[in-house]
Parts: sequence; structure tokens; C-alpha cells
Amino acid sequence: MLKDLRDEKGLTYGVYSRFALPLQAGYFVVSVQTKNASAEESIKGILYHMKKMREEEVSQKEYSEAIAYLTGSFPLRLDTNRKIAGVLGAMAMYHLGDDYLDTYVKRIRAVTRKDILDVAKKYLHLDSYRLVIVGNRKELNVKKIEHEFR
Repeated sequence: MLKDLRDEKGLTYGVYSRFALPLQAGYFVVSVQTKNASAEESIKGILYHMKKMREEEVSQKEYSEAIAYLTGSFPLRLDTNRKIAGVLGAMAMYHLGDDYLDTYVKRIRAVTRKDILDVAKKYLHLDSYRLVIVGNRKELNVKKIEHEFR
């Protein structure tokens, strides 16, 4: 989704996103490390991609790469006793069932591009996000950025 910020535009070495899912309401975080001079473009890029995810299905290439990553990296979530304990704890906390480890790959592969769009529409809210900037905020026109996407 955000590879263009890193690979094509060279704005950052890394941009990350994740859902934090406690037992009650959670949140979605996107994090980017960039220079002050490129922060505005990076923020706009992130918001653009979030808006796009709410409006259209991810491309077949993005979908295939995500499925391959999630299924291929799954064994690495179980390669130490600490990680195994963490997964077992999550299985218990979220009531994922005793077959979670056996069915994970099958369930990931069952997710469709439409499913992703539906979840984005439901959970990615551009009208209520919180923007946190660590750096020299004086160099940015944050109000302009927010106005473009709200």
C-alpha cells in the first residue's frame, strides 16, 4: 500500500501500519520516519492511501503480495518459545479456537479483495483520525493537510 513512499519517492526507509486490538475498541496506526522537509508529503501520501483503500479494492498485485507475506511469514511467528507463548495467549484472549494454528493459512487465503474494501470502509475513518508529529512542526502546514482529507 505505502511502498511508493519508500521505493518510488524515497521519502522514508520505513512506513508501517497495524491494528492495535485490545478486547474492547482498538485503533489503527500508521507510522513513518522521515525528514522534516518530507513530512508533509509523507503524511499526504498516507492519507491518500487510506482514502483510496476506503474507495476501491486493492490491486491484484497488492492482494497477492499481502497473502504471500502473511502466509509465508506465519512460521516466523512461532520460531521461539516466547513467540509461541504470545500466540497461545492471543488464541486464549481472543477465543480463536484450538484449531487456529491449523486453519490460519486457509482463513487468510479466504479473505477477498472485497472483504478488505469492506473492512477499510468500516474501520478507516478519515473524519476522525489523530495526527501526531514528532519533529519540527513549524515547518509544516498541518491544517492544510488535514483540510484536504476531511
